[in-house]
Amino acid sequence: MKRQILVQLATNRTNFEMLDGLPPFEDTVTETADLRLILHDTILSGKGRFPLSENIFLLRVEDRGQHCECMVVREGETGSMDATTVRDLLKGACP
Repeated sequence: MKRQILVQLATNRTNFEMLDGLPPFEDTVTETADLRLILHDTILSGKGRFPLSENIFLLRVEDRGQHCECMVVREGETGSMDATTVRDLLKGACP
């Protein structure tokens, strides 16, 4: 199985843009950033690639001084993961 992860940053209230296409934003983002996390799962076999699922999550990351707070919600009804699983994965990535 192959998992493609796409991360987009909210550029205003209605648009998200891929992080790769944006200029460095470390100095322009204030205490809060809104992100869209897209996970594409594909099964790879000898007969080709078969899409398995697409999971889309909206994240809000807030800087609270000594710690960061991250809220996760799932967008739509499709996909095999829920917001709690993504939150736990993110917590595991941050010491």
